[in-house]
Amino acid sequence: MKILRNWIRLVITITAIIALISSLAGAQQQPDKAQLARKYMTMRGRVVMFAFKVTHEQADVKGYASLIAESFLQGLNRGPDWNRDNPEWKRVGALIERDIPNLVAELTEPYKQGVNEEIEKVFVNGLASHLSTEELGELIMYYSSLHGEELTKTQEELDDALRSGQAAFSKMMAKGQKIPPPASQDKKELQELMGLLDDYVLLQVAYLDPGPGKDRSGLQALPMITYSAVASDPKRYTRLWEKIPEQDRTSIIAWRNSPLAMKERGVLMECANGVKGVINPEKLAVQLTKIGEKYDKKWHALVQNQTEGRQRDTVIKEGRSQPNMNDRNNRPEEESDAEVVRVIFTPTVDSKNNPVKGVKEISIGEKRIYLIAKWLVPIRNHEIKTIVYDGAGKTVSSSKKSFLSKTTSLTTTYIYDINHNIDAPGTWRFEVYLDGNKKIDETLKVVP
Repeated sequence: MKILRNWIRLVITITAIIALISSLAGAQQQPDKAQLARKYMTMRGRVVMFAFKVTHEQADVKGYASLIAESFLQGLNRGPDWNRDNPEWKRVGALIERDIPNLVAELTEPYKQGVNEEIEKVFVNGLASHLSTEELGELIMYYSSLHGEELTKTQEELDDALRSGQAAFSKMMAKGQKIPPPASQDKKELQELMGLLDDYVLLQVAYLDPGPGKDRSGLQALPMITYSAVASDPKRYTRLWEKIPEQDRTSIIAWRNSPLAMKERGVLMECANGVKGVINPEKLAVQLTKIGEKYDKKWHALVQNQTEGRQRDTVIKEGRSQPNMNDRNNRPEEESDAEVVRVIFTPTVDSKNNPVKGVKEISIGEKRIYLIAKWLVPIRNHEIKTIVYDGAGKTVSSSKKSFLSKTTSLTTTYIYDINHNIDAPGTWRFEVYLDGNKKIDETLKVVP
């Protein structure tokens, strides 16, 4: 569940807040101020709502689905063959990715009705409460100007790029890839870009801030993630910013640093902060954890059903004891005091679990492979372990069983259910260990 708990913060970042009612909504506003605030949101709403107004189309669900699947599969740690090239990894990963839209739908279902309208209402009321008529008018005048329109359009494009950029950056981190430090000439541009993305970062920080005296360490990750996503592919973002003439960019930066623009961002943060009174991030995290646990169990079952579920316990069948087998002088000289008398491969057995016929070659289209071995063993407790490698050298099965032998003669039957979509044809190898010592190392040709 570590991976799903870590994803909680990502989902909050992606889906942000759903269905809010501002704590300021009850205050009566002058009609002209409310009208000005609504006009401001018409002009700037997409930038303001980027951190909050999310639909399935806006959220890069597909990109994050791939990240979640990869992170989950990495956490299983199923040995050296368990990697992105493993057919089983790819198959299970595809099934997990298919589940992510359903997971998001379950999370958002209770909040669908009127979500976007309620979000906008929060900001309209907040702007009208904290800004004067003159300040709202000046903001509207600026965002109606050429520079204001250029700023808004560029921020919208940067937000769209950041959405998929964060998913791409997270994938890089999951793969252990390091981000090269930005070139010296890019540092100034990166600083300017981060200034343009302030609205997005600050609104998230304001909403997720647990308050004084509580653990705020997680808040530091928000600007770091944004910066790292931009720094991982700086040209993608600088191209958008540099479409504006340099003189206009200088003017826009000056505006962003003006007292009114700084107050504007502070008011937007106040609105975001008020959201916690309606939807508590901690309660939302609990909801996410519950949903995540359900899918976590489902995904583990997918892997078990397709790998571990195909390997069965070895069947032990005892025969009659051989004379003096427990006499040390008559025991085989092998380290495990056991002797393999015969090994048979077969695709079918009769009702008594006896091979219908022994074979040296089996079609991948058969349902299963039986490895039947006849043994002479001392009467005592034993442990038998069987490992199967397919034609690609991949470990497709590893099972272990402890048993008490009451006779010196016994037959073991190991059954492997072939997965036609995953297992590779070729020369398969079967290793059988008894009491820690390799006693059987046989190959079987499995043809397409």
